[in-house]
Amino acid sequence: MKEYLNRIENKNGDITIKLVKMGMDKDKENNYRVRGIVPTDKGHNVFVEFSLAERIKRNDFNTEKEKEDWYKNHSEAEYIFWDSCFRVDSPRDYYNNFSKEYEHFEKPYSNIQYNRQNIIKLLQKLNKNIKDIKLEDKNYIDTYCNSKGFYKLYDNKLKHITTLNKIRDISDNKIVYDVNYRYINYNRTEHRVMQQTITEYNYNLNDLKRRFGKEKVATLLDEYKTKQASLFDLNTKRL
Repeated sequence: MKEYLNRIENKNGDITIKLVKMGMDKDKENNYRVRGIVPTDKGHNVFVEFSLAERIKRNDFNTEKEKEDWYKNHSEAEYIFWDSCFRVDSPRDYYNNFSKEYEHFEKPYSNIQYNRQNIIKLLQKLNKNIKDIKLEDKNYIDTYCNSKGFYKLYDNKLKHITTLNKIRDISDNKIVYDVNYRYINYNRTEHRVMQQTITEYNYNLNDLKRRFGKEKVATLLDEYKTKQASLFDLNTKRL
């Protein structure tokens, strides 16, 4: 048996997922809200959170006791709400708390009663080897992510490289340009390049040269001026 911050793995391959108690205890085996990190069959690390949802009875209750008695006799009144399911090993997904490939899990399961066994069954949709869960008082989420090098996009722990790519427009008080924004995850699990268009007013050309390099800025300015000149010539010919 091997024990990790987020799980216990048995020799036969069975996995027990550790879920952090985030709400009040419902009973010895259940808490009203739990969360954890699950290794998926695809090799991803996914943050999950489940909470207990209650189906509201249409008739009003005259007393609190009537309400308690009704829920005791209608177990289906309590069901599972899968609040969150997103990757923490993808900086962008971790930042947005959203993963396109896992978003379909995030919904109310109004036909599934909230209990230990049913949470296990839902977790098996992510990893078929999950056979049990263990409720934890200590919140291990941040510690686990830090130990694995999982950080959110724009986190200052990430290495960022910004490169000037194109000058789109320039005037006396405004410049519009494209940059390539590249980040590298701490454990080098992911490299990502994004393009972003930036508009600066009352810009300082010397500041751009300091940030992106004199030669790069000069080259792109020449390209911009050449393009504008060709557009002027084309429009003149049309007239």
